Amino acid sequence: MKASLLAVSVMVTLAGLTPAASPGDIDVSYGDDGFVAIEAVSSNVGVGPLRADPAGRTVLTFTADPESGGAVVVSADGSVVSAIDLGGPGKAAFGPDGRLYAGFDAAGSVIVTRFELGGELDESFGTGGTVVVGTEGLAVTGDIVVGDEGVVVVGGILGPDGLEAWAARFDLAGQVDSNFGDGGITTLTMSEQGEADLVLATDVLLTSDGYVAVVLTRSLAGDAVSVVGFDSEGTLLGRADLTYPDEILSTASVLLTDGSILLAVQTHNPGDVDSFHLTKFDPDGTPDTGFVGPDLTDDEVGGPVHLAQLRTGPIALAYNKGPDPSFVVRLVGLDGEDLGSMAVAVDTLWMYGMTAINRDGGLIFAVDQTPVASIEPDDLALVKITSDDSGRFLDDDGSTHEADIEQLAELEITRGCNPPANTRFCPDDPVTRAQMASFLLRALTIP
Repeated sequence: MKASLLAVSVMVTLAGLTPAASPGDIDVSYGDDGFVAIEAVSSNVGVGPLRADPAGRTVLTFTADPESGGAVVVSADGSVVSAIDLGGPGKAAFGPDGRLYAGFDAAGSVIVTRFELGGELDESFGTGGTVVVGTEGLAVTGDIVVGDEGVVVVGGILGPDGLEAWAARFDLAGQVDSNFGDGGITTLTMSEQGEADLVLATDVLLTSDGYVAVVLTRSLAGDAVSVVGFDSEGTLLGRADLTYPDEILSTASVLLTDGSILLAVQTHNPGDVDSFHLTKFDPDGTPDTGFVGPDLTDDEVGGPVHLAQLRTGPIALAYNKGPDPSFVVRLVGLDGEDLGSMAVAVDTLWMYGMTAINRDGGLIFAVDQTPVASIEPDDLALVKITSDDSGRFLDDDGSTHEADIEQLAELEITRGCNPPANTRFCPDDPVTRAQMASFLLRALTIP
C-alpha cells in the first residue's frame, strides 16, 4: 500500500500544475490554446444549439440547407472532434448512456436516430438505427431530450385542419411508447386552419414532473409563446400563454439546478430596441409568480438570445451586439437581480451558441474565429472560457491541498463526490476503502 501511495504522489508531483485562470479568461488546456476548429462545418450555415453532457463533452448541430444538416461532437478536452451526418436539419442531445440522440427532418417526416460515442449509427436502435415519427403532413423537428425512461422529440406539423405542436416518445430501444398520448404522440397546442402562420414546439426539457415544452406561435394577430407541461404518459399538466406587444425574434430556455425552468424571450420593437423578457416556471410548467426578471434592453443586437446557468448559480444571458463582431454576456441572479455583464476574452467575435460545463465551471461558446462583416459563420470554432475561479471543485477553495486536489482531478484520479455534477470534492469526509481502490486503479492503470 505504501508503494502504491508513493507512486500516486510521484505522478502528481511530476505532472506539474496548470496555471490558474481568472473568470472570463480562455481555458488554454482546451483544444488548441482554448479553441477547437469545426472544420466539418462550411461557411454560411445555420448553427443550432450547443449542448454539454455531465462528462464535459459538447455537441453542436448545424444546417447547411433545407435538406441537409449535421452534428459535431467534441471531447471534454477538445482533442477529439467527430462529425455526424444527420440527413436533414435537426437537433441532438446526449442520453444518460453517453450516446448521442438526434431528431431531424427528411421528406416531410421526422427521423430519430442514435449514434455511438465515435459517431457510428447504432443500428440496434429502432429499425436499422432510425425511427420515423408517425405524423401526417409536413412535420418539422423542434427539439429532443433523453432521460432514463426514453426519448422525447417535439416539433410542429402542417395538417389538413391547421397547425399543431406535438410531442412523441420512444423507449431507449427505439420503440414507440404506446402508453404515451395517442399511439406515442400527444398534441401540445393547435391552431385552426388560417389562424396562425407557425405553431412549433422549439424546446423541450426533462423535469422532475415529466417534461416542459416551449411552443412558438406566429400569426397576423401577433406572436405568442406557450409553456406546456406534460408527464411521462403525455397528459398535459399545465399551460401558460405569454404574449408581447412586439415581434418575437427568438427564445431560449434552461433547466436550473433547483429543478425550475427559465425562459428568455427576445422581442424587437419599431424603435429598433430589443428586450429580453425572463420568466421562471415550476417543473410542471406553472409560472413562478415570485420571480421578477430585470429590465434587459439593447439597441444594437445582432443575433438570437442564449441561456446557460453557471455552476455558482447565476444565469448567463448572451447575444451578439453589432454592428461590428462582438457579443455580450449578461448575468442574472436566481432571484431576478441584474448582476451586470461578464467580461469575456473573446467578446470581439460573433457568437452562435453557449453552454455551461458544470464539472469545471467552464463556458463554451461557438464563435467565428475570423469574423467578417457578415454575421454568417465563416470560420466556426468552439472556445472555452473560465466562468469562476474555484477550479475543478467548489468546496476546496482556500484549502492548503487545493492545488494537489486540482491536479488529481486533472489526471482523472479523483472525479468528485456528488455525481453526476461532481462539482464538490468533500475534503472533510473520510476516505472509504472503495474510494481509495478507485484512486489507485485510475492512477496506476491497473486492470
